[in-house]
Amino acid sequence: MAKVQLVPYDAQWPEKFRVLKEQLEGKLAPMKVSIEHIGSTSVPNMMAKPIIDVIVGVEKEEELQYAIDPIRELGYTYVQQYETILPNRRYFVRFKEEGLPDIIRDGDHDFSQDADFHHEAHLHVVVKGSNLWERHLQFRDILRSSEDSLEAYASVKRKLALREWESTNEYAKAKTSVIQGILSR
Repeated sequence: MAKVQLVPYDAQWPEKFRVLKEQLEGKLAPMKVSIEHIGSTSVPNMMAKPIIDVIVGVEKEEELQYAIDPIRELGYTYVQQYETILPNRRYFVRFKEEGLPDIIRDGDHDFSQDADFHHEAHLHVVVKGSNLWERHLQFRDILRSSEDSLEAYASVKRKLALREWESTNEYAKAKTSVIQGILSR
């Protein structure tokens, strides 16, 4: 069972993102990528799990595969098993601990869901302009510009954080309806 730990907004999160972005830009060159800060740590005054969420937009679908090795070289674990659910996304976790596997395949134990391990960053690589890309940026931008939407989302997060979860994926799924409601406004 996992408990989600939310912390107050930290003014250092944008700087932490900037450092990660510079590292990614250096490793992913010469690919033309767009890199954005997403998730609750990208929204001023939003409480969040202290994990920097990053989305990398590549130009073409075949570049999804080209991005894997350079990102792993930066110390990210490639969580391959989620590709069965979202085949047009490559997902990575950067753990604070060392010595964990650099790839999590189907059937492997998913360390990315263990509450015992501390995540520094979550990285989503998608095609720029895709539904996944647009939805993440739209949600972030709404929360940044609408106090009502920010408070509605924060309220749900506070309530959900009180519960015990089988995995952090279950916590994320529980937020889906409020996210969809905010996006449809």
